Amino acid sequence: MSDAYRVLIFLNGNRGLRVLSALASSQHEIVGVVWHGENIEVDSIRRVSGPQTPILKVTVGQWGPVEDLAKTLNPDVGVVAGFSFLVPQALFEYARFGFVNLHAGALPKYRGGSPLNWQLINGEPIAGVSVLEMTCGLDDGRVVGSDEIPIGEFDTIKDLHEMAESCFIVLISQILDNLPSALANALPQSEADACYWHQRSDADGRIRVWQQSAVEVERMVRALTFPYPGAWVERSGEMIRLFEVRIPRHKYSGTPGRVVRLKGENPILILREGSLELMKWNLPLGVKELANGDFIT
Repeated sequence: MSDAYRVLIFLNGNRGLRVLSALASSQHEIVGVVWHGENIEVDSIRRVSGPQTPILKVTVGQWGPVEDLAKTLNPDVGVVAGFSFLVPQALFEYARFGFVNLHAGALPKYRGGSPLNWQLINGEPIAGVSVLEMTCGLDDGRVVGSDEIPIGEFDTIKDLHEMAESCFIVLISQILDNLPSALANALPQSEADACYWHQRSDADGRIRVWQQSAVEVERMVRALTFPYPGAWVERSGEMIRLFEVRIPRHKYSGTPGRVVRLKGENPILILREGSLELMKWNLPLGVKELANGDFIT
């Protein structure tokens, strides 16, 4: 039987909760939880971690209490799962085997922010997920474990997140069950192949009808649909959010941004190359429908 390790976990969101749940059910001991975010509640963490586990919420720039907790707990390893803040390097020394981060991107090609969204937007046939050693740099540590997720023709970002979370549960369990060996066999990244991607904001979700093709926009919509706020266009200065589109059965062409609406059918949006049938969208208040002849930009 492999050794059991004392784990200090840094988490946020569903990924963090699922990893916490998996580790709480394993032979390893959760000695503390550090968390942040609006999409998670301390009661949810407490139900999984147990009544005696120290739980600490952190805000940016206030790492003193976290450092005190790490000193007191003296964990074997730190696990970072869905945690959006940069963890200070000073914390790494308090864990015997250091810290590992669950990163939803293929490395070194997808370092940085929003890696799952970018992989879908960029048309990758396969999304990578990685577990890496944390260093003073950003996502540049050795890769301790990795897996691949085939991206299906209709997969959305929600689908990819669910598959990535399942991969992470398997990966971190395998790594912790064989921790010294996993760290000894970790692979360095190629700096020559490294690329950093910025964290996406809502402003990055704007569709540019004169510049993008139907194929590009269709991927973008799938990458930014629920639970994200959606890709968007403007009509007379008002924002229209798109949550589902598809390549139409028939070919449509004309001026990019023009809306074509045949009787009884969904609106068709003309783009620089090709067109899209709008399946699910959200109109501004006061706008009842997208009419034939509308322009959206």
